Amino acid sequence: MNRPNSLIVFSMICVTLCITTISTLPVTAADEIIDETTTVPAGYYWWYCIETNYDNLKMILKIEVVSGNDINVYVFDSENFDKWENNETVLTYCSRELIGSFTVNITLETKGTYYIVLDNAYSIVTGKSVHVNVVLEELSRDDSSSLFLLGFTVFIILISLGGLIALYFYRRSSQTARSSNNWPSVVGEIVSSFIGEQQTRDHVFHEPIITYSYNVGGRDYQAKRVVIGQWAHAGNLAWTEQKVQKYRPGKSVTVYYNPNSPEMAVLEPGMNPQIRSKWIGVSVCGCCFGVPVVLFISFILAGLILIYIMPLF
Repeated sequence: MNRPNSLIVFSMICVTLCITTISTLPVTAADEIIDETTTVPAGYYWWYCIETNYDNLKMILKIEVVSGNDINVYVFDSENFDKWENNETVLTYCSRELIGSFTVNITLETKGTYYIVLDNAYSIVTGKSVHVNVVLEELSRDDSSSLFLLGFTVFIILISLGGLIALYFYRRSSQTARSSNNWPSVVGEIVSSFIGEQQTRDHVFHEPIITYSYNVGGRDYQAKRVVIGQWAHAGNLAWTEQKVQKYRPGKSVTVYYNPNSPEMAVLEPGMNPQIRSKWIGVSVCGCCFGVPVVLFISFILAGLILIYIMPLF
């Protein structure tokens, strides 16, 4: 597999990991567990028992009295349901009395057993026909931890991808540098030579701005490359001064040019030791540190998926 294809494959893997990570972010999964009409006789109550195996669920409760005008509706956990049956003081998740229809969202913070009570004990004569619809939705999981996992994964993926890109460009530069040793040469002349300076907030970068002219096949060219990978010396004032001193305007020089692209030329062919050390450092750090961590995170994500999916089977 060649290097560009390797980058494409690796990028696809990175995107897949990002999508997998995003799948662990807060999501909502709805499950309709009750959708029926029941009749509650006068003087009695009817209840539904719901058992949950997960924390942080949202219950969407819809009640509609089909016949009989109204009814009392309560939602309890198991402890308070027992107290309610024994006429003790209770805490409810929902308490609506003498209602005809309503919809309410109830947060069930912990897993356990919950009861929906349709109470018609206050009615002496009239039975009530009530349609009940209950949907459970998974509330958002821990947003902060999920977002941290996503951010950390993206950060590591970028490091790995940067390392692989660095390795790719190092390979390409090294191949060009090696092949430049076999490029044909012509006599050229230095047109201009001076020190270029670029200043940032914290650093000043220097580079030799050396322009030279040459002729290949009756056509004139100009180029500025001294060595392949010249950027690796950015900030090295001593090296820059040396090159500017060496290549003064008007000096005759040997120009090595690419026979397939004569506009690509260099004054000093061969591999630049500086670019070798810098490219290898970046690529090794990115690949050796990033790839194992990405693989480790992928195993974690796979485990999370299994944890959430396995209970469904």
